[in-house]
Amino acid sequence: MSDWTSDDSSTTTLGFDLGEIDVTPDLLPAGEYPLIVTRAHVETSRNNPTTKLAKLEETITDGPCKGRKVWSQFVVAHERGEVMARGRKDIAIAARAYGVSGGDLAELVGRECVANVGIEDGKNGYGDRNKVLKRFASTNAAPTPKPQAPAAPKPGAAKPSAAPSWLAKRKDQMHDT
Repeated sequence: MSDWTSDDSSTTTLGFDLGEIDVTPDLLPAGEYPLIVTRAHVETSRNNPTTKLAKLEETITDGPCKGRKVWSQFVVAHERGEVMARGRKDIAIAARAYGVSGGDLAELVGRECVANVGIEDGKNGYGDRNKVLKRFASTNAAPTPKPQAPAAPKPGAAKPSAAPSWLAKRKDQMHDT
């Protein structure tokens, strides 16, 4: 057995107090982001060996948050049928936004979409986290239908806020196809 500490405190002293470091996660602001699937796999739950989770790691490809990551997981096998059905439906919706319909998550890797990312309140002792609320097909995922003329705003409706320039450019590219 190896002992990594020593009697010489200069080799183990950090020079700062770990308790003074802010470990609050740096959350993405809620909004739309272009994403690419960088990793995808299925694993068994640590809490229940009969539960299987499909997990996606998605990376933002453009804009001021380029390179940041979002993670999603979907229950695809569970002893409660309604839990499994919901998870399977959610992963199918996500896969379609990426232009994939098969049964192999490897097909998602390298595919792009645009996603609405929000902030989910923390629970069970965990802090708030980012969550993909909805995914939309991009030009690199699947063919998109031709855009329709926007509906006239309802009287008294709030004017939508302007999209970031990188998002407007991305949406213009999507509609040019």
